[in-house]
Amino acid sequence: MKLLNNSEQTIISTSDLIDLTERALSPDELTHLPIYPTDKKSYQKAKRLLERWEKLICTRTGNKEDFERRLASLGLNRDSALIWLQTRRSLQVEDLPDWAKTLGQILNTSVYPPNSTIQKLLANIDQENQLLFPDILHPFINYYISELTSVWSKYELYVKPKILNQIAENLLSRLSHISARTIAYDIKQKSTLGLLKGKTPQERYQYYVNQIVGTPEGLFRLLYNYPVIGRLLTTVTEQAIKNTIQWLQRLEFDYQAIASTFYSGEKPGLVESVDIGLSEPHCGGQTVWFMEFTSGLRLGYKPRSLTLDVAYLQFLTWLNQAQPELTLMAAPVLDRQDYGWVLWIETTDCQNMEQIAQYFQRLGAHLAVFYFLGGTDFHEDNFIPNGSQPIPIDLEGIGSVALTFQTDLQMLKVVPRPWQPDTVFATLMLPRWYNQGGYEQEAIAMSSLTGRKEGQIWPMPTPVYYNLGTDQLCLKFEYRAAKPCLSLPKLGGKAIDAKSFIGKVIDGFVSTYQTFINHRDSLLSNTGVITAFQNLPTRVLVRDTNFYHDLLLWSTAPDNLISGIDYDLSLEILCGTPILDENRKDALSYGRVEKKALWVRDVPYFSGLTSSCYLSSEDGARFGPINEHSGYDYIRYRLITANEVDLNWQKELIRVSLEMFFVPRGKSISLPEKNTEFASVPTLDKLLATRIYNHLLELGKNIENQVTHHSEGTSWVTLALSGNYGLPQLGHPIPWSSPGTAGTVIFMANLAAYTGNESWSKLSLEAVKTTAKMANRFLSEFALYQNGFYGLPIVIYALLVCAEKLGDESCLDLAYNLVMKIPAQMWGQVTNPDILTGSASSILALIALHRKLPDYELIKRIQLIGQGILSYQEQDGSNAGGFRIPNAPRPLLGMAHGASGIAYALSKLYSFIGDSTLLTPIHAALEYERSFYNQEHQDWPNLWKDPASPAFMSGWCGGAPGIGLARLEMLNLFGEELMSDIEASCQATLRHIGSGGHHLCCGEAGRIIFLVSASQKLNRPDLLQSAAQATENMLDFYEQKGYWKLQSMAARSIIPGLTDGIAGVGLSLLTLINPNQTSALLTLS
Repeated sequence: MKLLNNSEQTIISTSDLIDLTERALSPDELTHLPIYPTDKKSYQKAKRLLERWEKLICTRTGNKEDFERRLASLGLNRDSALIWLQTRRSLQVEDLPDWAKTLGQILNTSVYPPNSTIQKLLANIDQENQLLFPDILHPFINYYISELTSVWSKYELYVKPKILNQIAENLLSRLSHISARTIAYDIKQKSTLGLLKGKTPQERYQYYVNQIVGTPEGLFRLLYNYPVIGRLLTTVTEQAIKNTIQWLQRLEFDYQAIASTFYSGEKPGLVESVDIGLSEPHCGGQTVWFMEFTSGLRLGYKPRSLTLDVAYLQFLTWLNQAQPELTLMAAPVLDRQDYGWVLWIETTDCQNMEQIAQYFQRLGAHLAVFYFLGGTDFHEDNFIPNGSQPIPIDLEGIGSVALTFQTDLQMLKVVPRPWQPDTVFATLMLPRWYNQGGYEQEAIAMSSLTGRKEGQIWPMPTPVYYNLGTDQLCLKFEYRAAKPCLSLPKLGGKAIDAKSFIGKVIDGFVSTYQTFINHRDSLLSNTGVITAFQNLPTRVLVRDTNFYHDLLLWSTAPDNLISGIDYDLSLEILCGTPILDENRKDALSYGRVEKKALWVRDVPYFSGLTSSCYLSSEDGARFGPINEHSGYDYIRYRLITANEVDLNWQKELIRVSLEMFFVPRGKSISLPEKNTEFASVPTLDKLLATRIYNHLLELGKNIENQVTHHSEGTSWVTLALSGNYGLPQLGHPIPWSSPGTAGTVIFMANLAAYTGNESWSKLSLEAVKTTAKMANRFLSEFALYQNGFYGLPIVIYALLVCAEKLGDESCLDLAYNLVMKIPAQMWGQVTNPDILTGSASSILALIALHRKLPDYELIKRIQLIGQGILSYQEQDGSNAGGFRIPNAPRPLLGMAHGASGIAYALSKLYSFIGDSTLLTPIHAALEYERSFYNQEHQDWPNLWKDPASPAFMSGWCGGAPGIGLARLEMLNLFGEELMSDIEASCQATLRHIGSGGHHLCCGEAGRIIFLVSASQKLNRPDLLQSAAQATENMLDFYEQKGYWKLQSMAARSIIPGLTDGIAGVGLSLLTLINPNQTSALLTLS
């Protein structure tokens, strides 16, 4: 670019361009420039930026050490970071980056009004219904067209002239979305100040685009105020030019090969229509293109290697010969190593239900193929229904499972097959779930087998622009219906899901799986067809791409575009969410390369080779080794280890995951005209008791339907939040935990005893014995005896419940043997003294076991645990009486991790052994907790947070209900001393009724159980009525909304866990109608 002198007539002078550029540079790009001037204003801004940066890094974890780790990864500390963030001013003209030179050229060569070519293009745009700003952004479109016009004539034998305008329209759309938030903000500011002339919103908008920013000076002012916009718009325009020229060159070079591959050697004619942007932009704005020739031939252009597609086609040729009764298809391709062309598959309806059944059977076969080939990302939009054939259209995830899961983790090496993560779930063909972490909308699922449920609302707010073409233009975030699914077959134009064809899906999976077993030797031979999958490029998803889309939108907020530093920091949230194990030295490096991609408006792209254990980013950065084995190793391993045991387990996962998807929404349950006595509490309303009873039956049936049977026994699959993505994922939790099988058993055994249901009784015993067997296998290796509700104590309690409720005395022996397997001295090696995840619950579980099987060895272990716990109590200072908890900023309050729970466990120890020396630490713990009682809020604060800005929890785990339960259990020992605490707990709990979720740990179920217990022990009928009203409201919500508010997600009756799911809700319902016979899990008593 020729930069004009300041004396010449220009839109943007050299000095102005340098000034704009300096403010659009990232901190990394500014580092080599000296700070000038250094003033107080610059320093104060840097301090504010540093505070914002820390907040972004710690958004996910709240751990300030994450920010220190991030600074260290950049070679910074807080002091040097302040220097790094300060404004610099000394860029020389020869140092201008390419994008800045291009921006200067775009602005200095723009034509106002636009030339005839541009005007003709813009005349076809509907600005009232499309988010487009042609009157503002036409200089960028003009530059794009002028750069292409000079080369377009070379390709007249292959493309029609109108194609250029079609691509330019897409570019305008991309540019408009980048600048929309800033333009909307700028219009609002000008309108508020009365600077826009016109009687109507439309007239004022036209004044803005014509007179304010629709002039050379006006556009420059906008870009000068928000310099990063100028950089982003120019970058995307340059990408469009490069990518268009590259597409033309490749089309010309491959034209004859295209004719030979896709059109029987005949010329397909000229390209007369294109649609670009059919995928996320990667590697410099490259996307998938659709193109149609005058002959009618339709192709897709993919700017990546299609070698995996070629290998897959070869594999299907082999499979169709080995399994001719169930043929599969994929789209023909022409691979050119770095890019390729693919036949565009048309969607066609099935002709009858038989073809629908064949379609789902073939989807089951594809599921088996991708399971064996280690493929992932085969979601609901990656199959095209072509009659009875589902055609996979994006195969770049084959072989990537080994680079997605950390299969070299120690636990995964030793746990049995049913608890290893590389299952059919990894293909993403089975339902994958989304939620927003709140309760406004239900979590939804979607998959290539189920589609999306009609009318379901996408659980994350969607950005929607309103009042287009007016000065009232604004962005709102709304919950909107999920978009239709592409992968479901249709009959008569109506999409059909797999609800009635689950058996067919499983049939297809089983048949294909067994085909692989039958041909294992030939497949694994040196000439086997799987050798084609060696050393091929595969895409690896390190995050859910919705995260990137949200960040691309959020980063274009006006306050993020006022400088490159602000924009760069807006992307730093990536570095606060390490992708792999945060202890790996390269974890934060992912954020660096992700930011680099987002700076050019790309969705970050990571890839690997199927024969390698390493990942690479688009800029060549290398990560790993991710695992000990490559994707190709995984394919071979899957074939070598294939057997009936694994086949049956994958069948169970397919069945349960699909049945979970089709669990109906909650609804009102019809009550009999004549009431039956379901409650053991005379004062409880009979209609409510009947209603509760029917809901209990529904919960029991749903949990029974979701059980899985496998080589190790019986257990449950559940939904849990992924540590990597923060989204719900289907998984098989460890059985020795309250969200896992041990917890679910406690509810089901109580329900079986209450209802007399033999099937549930049998199921509970099978599941608890599976749990005991697994716990026995891994007791020492994972120190399960120390892990509270996530270890041996919850297993012992589950066994005791089954022995008592179901009359199986063998459960007592199993519990005793588990305890005795751990030497007495090891029980005293306490690593965490709390109830939920530590050793305090071991005291309670072992005392309960001793009541059933008195034994001195149990007493010895209980005493040693008590001694170990006491070593964690603070003796001096402001924390005296509290207990040190791993990773907590200070001794905590409450039942799960705090003073209440530990003091309660010690009080049970005192009652058990009569050691009066325990009274002093118990009193100290209670006094520590009382010292934090907040008189203003009439509640106990959450000490995970800073006490200077008190926050309050409302559930059993860390709030008043748990504190109250602990006090109630100690009432016989300390009497009146505790009454004021108990009353305060009751009042705080009553205030919290209806807040948060329904689950047991920190939701309504825990509050209900506390109120029922308090009602009984204090002879307070009013508290029972409050519990009943809370229960009624909870059931009303479920029946009206159709879902429960569970831990971190709103979901139907599909999460069987005790502390986090519907088993806990059920336990609270049982406690209300049958309190004296329902297990008191929350106190393990």
